[in-house]
Amino acid sequence: MKHLSLKTTLIWSFVFVAAIPLIVTSIWVSRELELEIEKETAEKNNLLTASIVKEVEQFIEMAVLHLEQVADLYDQGMIVSEKIDEYFELLVHHDDIFDSVEIISPQGYIANIFPFDENSIGLDVSNQNYFQEYLKTKAIYWSKISISLQTGEPTLTLSLPISEGILLGHLNLSSLSRITDRFKLGIRDFAQITDNRGNIIAGPDKALIRERYNASYLKPIQEGLTGNSGTYQYQFNETEWTASVAIVASNGWIVTYSQPTEDIVAPVEAMESLVLSGLVAAILTAAFIAAICLRYLLTPLNYLVEESKGITQGNFSARFQRGYFPELEQLANALNRMLETIKERETALQEEVSVRIQAENNLKNNQAHLQAILDHSPFLISIKNTSGDFLLVNQKFDILEGPSPEEFVGRNALDFFPKEVASKLWKNDMATLKRESAEEFEIELKHKDGTWHTYSSIKFPLKDEEGKIWGICTFSSDISEKKKFEEEKTELEGQLNQAQKIESIGTLAAGIAHDFNNILAAILGYAELALNEIDEPQLLENDLKEIIQGSRRAKELVEQILVFSRKNELELRPLRAQLIVKEAMKLLRSSIPSTIEIRQNIDPNCKAILADPSQIHQVVMNLCTNAFHAMAESGGLLTVNLNMTQLEADKTEMIPLKSGSYLKLEISDSGLGISKDILENIFEPYFTTKEKGRGTGLGLAVVYGIVTRLNGRISVVSQPGKGSTFTIVLPTIYEPKIADPEEHSTDLPRGKERILFVDDEPSIVQLNQKVLSKLGYQVTAFTHSPDALLLFQKNPEAFDLLITDMTMPKLTGTELAGLIRKTRPNLPIILCSGYSDNFSPEDAQQQGVHFMKKPLNLKDLANTVRKLADST
Repeated sequence: MKHLSLKTTLIWSFVFVAAIPLIVTSIWVSRELELEIEKETAEKNNLLTASIVKEVEQFIEMAVLHLEQVADLYDQGMIVSEKIDEYFELLVHHDDIFDSVEIISPQGYIANIFPFDENSIGLDVSNQNYFQEYLKTKAIYWSKISISLQTGEPTLTLSLPISEGILLGHLNLSSLSRITDRFKLGIRDFAQITDNRGNIIAGPDKALIRERYNASYLKPIQEGLTGNSGTYQYQFNETEWTASVAIVASNGWIVTYSQPTEDIVAPVEAMESLVLSGLVAAILTAAFIAAICLRYLLTPLNYLVEESKGITQGNFSARFQRGYFPELEQLANALNRMLETIKERETALQEEVSVRIQAENNLKNNQAHLQAILDHSPFLISIKNTSGDFLLVNQKFDILEGPSPEEFVGRNALDFFPKEVASKLWKNDMATLKRESAEEFEIELKHKDGTWHTYSSIKFPLKDEEGKIWGICTFSSDISEKKKFEEEKTELEGQLNQAQKIESIGTLAAGIAHDFNNILAAILGYAELALNEIDEPQLLENDLKEIIQGSRRAKELVEQILVFSRKNELELRPLRAQLIVKEAMKLLRSSIPSTIEIRQNIDPNCKAILADPSQIHQVVMNLCTNAFHAMAESGGLLTVNLNMTQLEADKTEMIPLKSGSYLKLEISDSGLGISKDILENIFEPYFTTKEKGRGTGLGLAVVYGIVTRLNGRISVVSQPGKGSTFTIVLPTIYEPKIADPEEHSTDLPRGKERILFVDDEPSIVQLNQKVLSKLGYQVTAFTHSPDALLLFQKNPEAFDLLITDMTMPKLTGTELAGLIRKTRPNLPIILCSGYSDNFSPEDAQQQGVHFMKKPLNLKDLANTVRKLADST
């Protein structure tokens, strides 16, 4: 059998030895790379769909939260009808969640809508699904998704029952498309959301959204409709796509993130083509180079064979010629000059040792640089093996309570950290090893000075060249100051929210006072009218005077409410505090449980003080309410003492008092008492020891401010478990002349003038029309101000006087007076109001009109009308 030549054998052997490993390696690398890319792509897309699901859930939660907040405010009566449009506008424009908001009455009619649509008010929607569901369940109802006729975008209706029907919000689902657009990564990639029927409701193709295109025939959507999530492939428009699927748990919507499969494997295919081309070129080049090299290699080998034959025959004088390859030339030199060759070999070894020493020095320098970086880093840096033993820590660990940084190496966290801390560190290590990804967490560590600090840490696995995890690296930074700042910020935000609640209560109180004034006006007016009309006054006079007196006390109570709401300025005047204290105690007795005994010792002969009645009332109510809360659980004794005292000047006090006569008010309780460590802070704003929801932290601060402004002083004595005593002293004044109660007079001025009377409250219109008519005046009355303006414009000379309420819908009293003055500049006008933020008696005087405060007094009204009529 004929054998191949050495040249041919070596060439083919070289080619096969070089090519086969390259081919196998290329195929394996290509396959592994393709699998890795598909895996990473699936993980990335799953994270994207999970992020989209999270934002969709937040969108749904925010919609329900906003609507529930408005419903709660509405049910609690904190949204008055005049302000409802402002709340609806805030709800619609906040985060673009809602297109519109409606209120449906219990009978199924649209009672209010924003944006306002006059044609929709009163529309019957009782046949709608959300109204039928409201009748059945009285619970939150989500409608099916539809296309809005107003915006052309997908929408759904969220209905929420309220005390007066249904609060309805039309969700702006175009926000979902903005969510999906933010997560687009590639040129052809896209995210899409379908409802639980497979209809597209968000994505890049707006036309498919508007026509509610049903994609349930696609495999990813089919899997999502059956409750499955994951990564799937499907064909669409002759293109193969890979999609990740996630499901919105609250409503079954399906989120998909799709990208062409060919885009995913494109890098692998490009690499395979490049590797194949390189492989062919490498094989051809190897074959060519091998042929050339063998040609030059075999020639000197043949020469050596021939020369060796002479040596085997004993011809030791033979010498090998030079000029061959360096390797063969070294072989010749070895035969010719053995000693020189040995010496050259020794020199080469010395040079190799020098190179290795230099490499070791460079390695030491690199290690020193790395250690310097670790030791000067502001972070705690450590490396542990998979068993939890420390392999390396930086010098920053020296601030922690425990061993030195050098002693950490080779030991476990359990050796020097508390059990709770070590256990948490171990759990985080295990989570990092299990997930093979970075993990973030917070942990409390104790410093050598005894203080605990909060650290934010990130752990990540360390892998060798083969991808096997051999350790865990941790970076930790001290965030204690940041946490403290965030806590202070949260506390300040809570205080701001509390102040805003108080402001809203003031607005509500002002509205209640306005309506109550109208009720008092009718009670007071009809009582005075009845007192004038009875034939035998002695029979009913006392009863009617009691009604009038009670109405006037109610009027003063309204004044207090208006002061609380800051609609009126405080008016200091001489008053007898004992009357106000007794009135306040009557109110308190009905609201305090019988388990608390109230004892009063009020001197009826106390001198007068200079104050506003509402201030004294507020001081008593706040202090007694605090005393009640201190005894709420176990009951006790509430004692209120009011008497006179004589004080000497004392400049040692923070608030020095002059010598003289003072009114002394003491309010004591047998409750929990106040500890010494907080006694100095109780008068600070927003300071409270009550649980959340029971105290504003403003009560004692308000009392302190009132007493200080009245040139008085407040002090407190308290013992934990035995109760507290608050003592207030206020300077008295010379005994003022107390005016006699207003006596009823039947001698009222009369007239025949023509009066135009306008008020939106029918009872007030009916009362004053009757009163003025009995005095001889010709009265034309309206409850609708635009109708009154229309009648006046038809015949401006038909009236001699205008009396109008200030606050009325559509056309206020000020606006009505201004329009009438354009026609009759000299017409006398009386403006009436219980309160007004933007109008005062001084403003009325500047505008040439007369201002009267509600409720109207019969005598004052008769005298004012007569005075203005005579002045023209």
